[in-house]
Amino acid sequence: LSLRSSWLDLDGAGSFQLDETLATEGRVSWRWKDPDSMALAGLLQFTGSPKRLDVHHELAEPLALTTDGSVSVASDKVTFELTNAWSELEWPTERGALRSSHGQLVTRGTPDDIQINLAAAVGFDDGPEAEVLGEGSVRPTPDLEFRFAYELAALDSAYAHADLRGTVSSQGRLVGERRDDELELDLLIDALEGTINGYAIEGAAE
Repeated sequence: LSLRSSWLDLDGAGSFQLDETLATEGRVSWRWKDPDSMALAGLLQFTGSPKRLDVHHELAEPLALTTDGSVSVASDKVTFELTNAWSELEWPTERGALRSSHGQLVTRGTPDDIQINLAAAVGFDDGPEAEVLGEGSVRPTPDLEFRFAYELAALDSAYAHADLRGTVSSQGRLVGERRDDELELDLLIDALEGTINGYAIEGAAE
């Protein structure tokens, strides 16, 4: 299989057994090149059957991200469990380059109810990284809704202001939902502690 267009290049090969197993395997390389959107490219490999596919995907652009897991179909219900892992990730933001020397995001569930677990080291530019742990859920339909509990360890306080020296750790929850085409976010800080410019801090906020 080979496809060329102004917005997508795709090359694929595979096999399918016409017996009781319906075993299949394949390999697809693709490149999204719509000039009006971000360039994307990757390689997908899969083995299994129509009831369950084991997948391996390597995203090459705009960043390096590896995905391993499975997708299953039973009684017309799709379920999945996918582990996304990265190293030396960098992404431009208004604050500067968001960096992550390592991280893992696990997603599992159904397209209507997605459970997520995150463990990553995150920082900006050349500053020190903070360790981030989190878990939560995302329900895309009928209206987007998500809940995320987090733990943040050893965040450099200089990210808030250059005159601040020290580190801060925090626990809390991020809750969001879309209403009338607008995304509403609530950040609940259950615990906040650390040392800034030699002074100990402790508290919570909503």
